[in-house]
Amino acid sequence: MRHEQIEKFTLKTKVTQKDFGERWGNNRDEGRDFNSYTTGVDESYLSIFETKKMLRSLDVELDGLKHFARVFEFPELTDEANTIVAAMHADLNTILQLWHL
Repeated sequence: MRHEQIEKFTLKTKVTQKDFGERWGNNRDEGRDFNSYTTGVDESYLSIFETKKMLRSLDVELDGLKHFARVFEFPELTDEANTIVAAMHADLNTILQLWHL
């Protein structure tokens, strides 16, 4: 049961990372990415902070799964999801730092 939950969560983080990548700069046609002038500063900041909030909710979910994975002695199952979430946090922090230049 927990294995399935971790696999579903890992898939969720992959989809979230893909969406995050599109918002970062691969999807300029929609004007929703963080780096688009057409989005505007205020709207971009809101988008950045909404994304930060979403990442924090992933952190909470991941922490719960990591706890169960450690208890049941298969912590390596959460490694991929942990790496993906950490990378999204790092990328978002980089975006925010660029906005503050």
